[in-house]
Amino acid sequence: MKTVSIDEIKEKFYNKLKKSGWATPLRGFIYSKEFEDIIKSLYSQSMNGSKFTPVLKNIFQAFELCPYDELKVVIIGQDPYPQIGVADGIAFSCSLTREKQPSLDYLLKEVNHTVYADNNYITDPDLSRWWGPGGVRGEPARPTPPPPTGR
Repeated sequence: MKTVSIDEIKEKFYNKLKKSGWATPLRGFIYSKEFEDIIKSLYSQSMNGSKFTPVLKNIFQAFELCPYDELKVVIIGQDPYPQIGVADGIAFSCSLTREKQPSLDYLLKEVNHTVYADNNYITDPDLSRWWGPGGVRGEPARPTPPPPTGR
């Protein structure tokens, strides 16, 4: 079994967030006992065959793409998509499958209705384009196990 350094994982997360300006505001959490316990638990579960979505490297994707000093809107979802290979670390986005999930379809219909007068302007399931300067922002993903087979 491969040995993992929790300190190295924390440092990697911290360094990934420097460019977007989130490293300093999230430093306290990244170097906290709580975060360490989360990483240890996820690592242990993955070593025992559990799978999570989104993949661990993408849990801060929204923060990586969203410049801290340009944050204007936060979208909060209840859970990431539970199917393996769908959640990409951005709230409601489906960039990995390019297929809209029902919750994303509902969100896009509302945006198109309220912002674009029902012109069906936004149809792309990859919401990363919303994460540029002045764009809409999302919450960090929370690794979630997929539902049991057969559901």
